[in-house]
Amino acid sequence: MWASRDLPFDNPRELSDVFTNFRKTVEPLREAPRKELSRPEKLPALPGYIPPQAAPFEIPDSLDGIIKSLWKPLDEDLEMPNMPKMPPDAQSAHPFGGGSKRGHERIKHLIESGSMTTYKDTRNGLLGLDFSTKLAAWLSLGCVTARQVHWRLIDFEDGKTDWGKDAQGYGKGENKGTAGVRFELLWRDYMRLCTKKFGIRLFYLSGYRDDESIKNKFISSPYTKSTKKKNKNGVNDEDTRKAVERFVAGRTGTGLIDASQHELFLTGWTSNRARQNVASYLTKHLKIDWRIGAEWYETNLVDYDVHSNWGNWQ
Repeated sequence: MWASRDLPFDNPRELSDVFTNFRKTVEPLREAPRKELSRPEKLPALPGYIPPQAAPFEIPDSLDGIIKSLWKPLDEDLEMPNMPKMPPDAQSAHPFGGGSKRGHERIKHLIESGSMTTYKDTRNGLLGLDFSTKLAAWLSLGCVTARQVHWRLIDFEDGKTDWGKDAQGYGKGENKGTAGVRFELLWRDYMRLCTKKFGIRLFYLSGYRDDESIKNKFISSPYTKSTKKKNKNGVNDEDTRKAVERFVAGRTGTGLIDASQHELFLTGWTSNRARQNVASYLTKHLKIDWRIGAEWYETNLVDYDVHSNWGNWQ
C-alpha cells in the first residue's frame, strides 16, 4: 500500500464522512508514504520445461501477436446492438501504450510540462492529454506504483532532478497541484482499504451500507430475465433492457452522456467528470441498478481497477 493505515470506522453508514478522518490520520501526506521497493537485480528463472502448445493454437511471440490473440475471441461490438464506430478524423484523449518504461516516461512528461503543478486547476477537464495525469492504467496494472509517483514528485519539489528545471514550481516544495495528485493517490488507497474491510459488499446493490431501503431507489435491473410482465415497481423489464442498450451504445439523446459513452467504448477511457455525470444519469435519471454501469465500465476501461471502479460507482 502507498500509505498503510487501518480504516478509522466500523459502521459503513459513516462512509461519506470518514475519508476526511482517514486523511487526517496520515497527514502531513507528503511525509506519509514509505520508500520505494528496491529494483530486483534479476528476474526469476523460467521453468525448466515449457510444454509445446497443442495445435491449432499458437503461443504469440510478439506484443502485436498477444494483443491480436486477446482480441480474437471478442465480438467487435461485444454482442450489443447499434454500437458506435470510430469517426475517421477522431483522436483519442488516451493514446498511450502500456509497460513500465512508458509509464515512467509519462510521469516525467507530466512534471516537465508543468501538468503536475497545474493539476488542481485542470483535473476536471473533459478533452486533451494533460489536463489530468492519466496514470491510472499504469497504476492498475502495476507498471508504476503510487510510491514511485510520490517520490518523483518529491525530487521535483526538492529540486533534486536534472530534468524539469524549467517547469513551474521546480525546487519550491509542495504546491497545490502536486498536493492534489497525492490526495487522489490517497483516495486510491482508501478504496482498497474499503474493499478489504467490507469484502463482497463492494458488489451489493445496497453497497457497503447493505440497507434494504436503498434497493427501492431503482426501478429495475436487467440482471433479471427479460419479460413483458411488469416488475414490483410497475416497470417492464423489457423496457429496462432497451434503456440499458441505449445507455451503453450512447443513444440516450443526452449529448454529454452519449459522447462519454462513445469515448469509453471506442478508446477505453473517459474523463473523471464525465464518469461522474454518466453514473448520475444512469442511477438518478434512469433509476437503473448502478451495477450495470460498473460492469460496463469494467468491460471497457483500460484503467479498470476493481476497488476504484466499483467503489466510485457505489
